[in-house]
Amino acid sequence: MISLIQNPSRISEAAGLLVEDIRNAPLLINKKYYQRKHSFPETDFLQEDWDNLILLDACRYDIFREEASFEDTEIESRRSPASASLGFMNHHYIGKEHHDTVYVTSNPHVESIPSGTFHHIVNLLGSDWDEDSETVLPSVVVDKAIETAERFPNKRLIIHFMQPHFPFIGETGEKISSGFGQTLSERESPHPWKEQMLNSRYNRETLIQAYRENHRLVVPHVRNLLQSIDGKSVITSDHANLIGEKGYPIPIQMYGHPTRFPHPNLLTVPWVEIEGNRRTIQSEPPIQYEQLDEGTVQSRLESLGYR
Repeated sequence: MISLIQNPSRISEAAGLLVEDIRNAPLLINKKYYQRKHSFPETDFLQEDWDNLILLDACRYDIFREEASFEDTEIESRRSPASASLGFMNHHYIGKEHHDTVYVTSNPHVESIPSGTFHHIVNLLGSDWDEDSETVLPSVVVDKAIETAERFPNKRLIIHFMQPHFPFIGETGEKISSGFGQTLSERESPHPWKEQMLNSRYNRETLIQAYRENHRLVVPHVRNLLQSIDGKSVITSDHANLIGEKGYPIPIQMYGHPTRFPHPNLLTVPWVEIEGNRRTIQSEPPIQYEQLDEGTVQSRLESLGYR
């Protein structure tokens, strides 16, 4: 209180935070309910049998089944141990050593991974960032993954696409601007899922169609990648996304992928195993990689709705 009196300009900021807390209260109540009713599985995707683990960020199992096909390969489902990317990384990466693995990623939470976790990290958020769409495009991820496979033929690869996570890069997505601010009022185009939950800013069908398009658009790039690298590949996701499921006990429509929220639809992700010519995998000491400066990291997190 004394701080507010001494600095009146902070009163409006504090009032804004209070309003935000009140608006978020129904979701937080529902989160507590789901945390009591459900739990996160202790599964470890990195312990599975694969040479290439292809992560499609925020991919829903049901939509992926409708938008993708891989010859005679069945699209199964698994339960992710996290409802958001950082939780997935904490579960699988933090405090562990994967010196037989190279991580190719377009997800900005990569900066939370301690050095020495992987043999090497190929971070695409610097020179490979697309300023117009405010994300890393899937074609770039494919190109860099192929280069990495050629450079590290005896390493497992984790290849992390940002799609179908927003920004939406399809035709419908052009109706929903891709730049996102840190608060709902900071820019003309705020976090679309959060805005939908609080204000219903967008037509629900338009928003979900844009999200569905991101599923559809990433699939051909995944197929191109599979044709260009050896080894057994698994296609899955770090978490899914809510698209209007009615919550309990507060019957609000819920969107996005809140952290530490074990809603079954948030944890259900696709799991596709693609056989291929197996590689001989070897573990070797980590090699250094260039980390992004803090300003760039924060900018990327903001653009992808994490701030």
